[in-house]
Amino acid sequence: MAATLLYKWTHDDTARLIAWRASNAGIFSGRRLSAIRGYELFVKESGLEGVVSPAYVKKKWENLKQKYVTLKRASLENGTDPAAESWRWYSHMEEALGGRIPEFKSYNLKLPPVFLSANQDEMVHSLELTVDPQSPPPPPLLPPPPIKRQRTDTTDVMLEFLSKQEERDQQRDVEWMQREELREREALEREEQRESEAVEREERREREAIAREARREREAIEREARREKEAMEREARRERETREREETREREFRNREERREREFQDRLDRTERVFKEREDRLLTILEKLLNK
Repeated sequence: MAATLLYKWTHDDTARLIAWRASNAGIFSGRRLSAIRGYELFVKESGLEGVVSPAYVKKKWENLKQKYVTLKRASLENGTDPAAESWRWYSHMEEALGGRIPEFKSYNLKLPPVFLSANQDEMVHSLELTVDPQSPPPPPLLPPPPIKRQRTDTTDVMLEFLSKQEERDQQRDVEWMQREELREREALEREEQRESEAVEREERREREAIAREARREREAIEREARREKEAMEREARRERETREREETREREFRNREERREREFQDRLDRTERVFKEREDRLLTILEKLLNK
C-alpha cells in the first residue's frame, strides 16, 4: 500500500528522546499503559502533537535499545568496543541505561522524510544525512583506545535486565494490542447491534404503519358499508311507510265509499217506504170513498 509522509525525524529528536527517557525513567514503572502515556507526554512536551504518534516514538526507543544491547554483547564477546565509533548513539544509550542523563547536543542535521505504511506495521526510514551548510564541520573522530575484554557481573546483570525488560515490554505491547483488538471487536459488535436494532425498529415502524393503514382502510370500508346499510334501511323504511300510507288512504277511501253507498241505500230505502206508506194511505182513502 502507498506510504504516507508523516514527519522528518532528525538526530536532534533522537538525542532529545534519549535524554528525556533517561531523566523521566520513573514514569515507565511497568504498569499497564505507563509506557504509552509516558511517550504521549514526550510528544506533548516536544511539540510534536499531531505530527508523530506515541507508538512511533516508542518504536524509536525500542530500536535504539535493541541496537545498543546487540552492540554491547558483540563488544563483550569480541573483547573490543567498536560500537563507540560505529554508532553515534552508543555513548548516549550507555549513559541513559546506566542511570545517567546524557547531555543534549544539537546536531543541526536534516533527514529525509519518514514514511509509514498505511497499516502502520512497517516503517521505512532513509538513512542518508545532509549536513546544514551553516553548521561548522564536526571534529574528526580519533580512533578509540583498545578496550580489554572485561565481563563484569554488572554488565551481565544490566544485559539480563534489559532483555527481561524488553520481553516485558513486548508482552505488554501484545496485551495492549489484544485489548485494542477486543475493544475494536466489541465496538464493531455494538455498532452492528445498533444497526440491527435500528433496522428492526425501522421494520417494526413499517409493519405498524402498514397495520395502521390496513386498519384505517378496514374501518373506512366498514363505515362505508354501515352507511350503505343505514341508507338502504332508511329507503326501505320510507318505502314501507309510503306503502302503509297508501294502503291506509285506500282503506279509508273504500270505507268512505262503502259508508256513502250504505247511506245512499238507506235514504233510498226510506224514500221507498215513505212512498209506499203514502200510496197505502191513498188507497185506503179511495176505498173508503168508494164504499160510501
